[in-house]
Amino acid sequence: MSNNTKESFIAFVLGGLFGLTFGILYAPKAGKEIRFNIKKIIKEIVETVNDLDEDFAENKCNVYESKKQEH
Repeated sequence: MSNNTKESFIAFVLGGLFGLTFGILYAPKAGKEIRFNIKKIIKEIVETVNDLDEDFAENKCNVYESKKQEH
């Protein structure tokens, strides 16, 4: 995946998560339910960022190994 494609995908995912968060904040629900939903969304955002970080680290190692083998 090219850098441009990765950046676009990351922006799309984060934009969707933030949009979902704001949608929940403005939905007519009880405070307790909103807080529960916000905690759930924050947990999902953290998991997504961690997954992206792991993918990036794995990709970085693969690139390093392939460049190392070329020399």
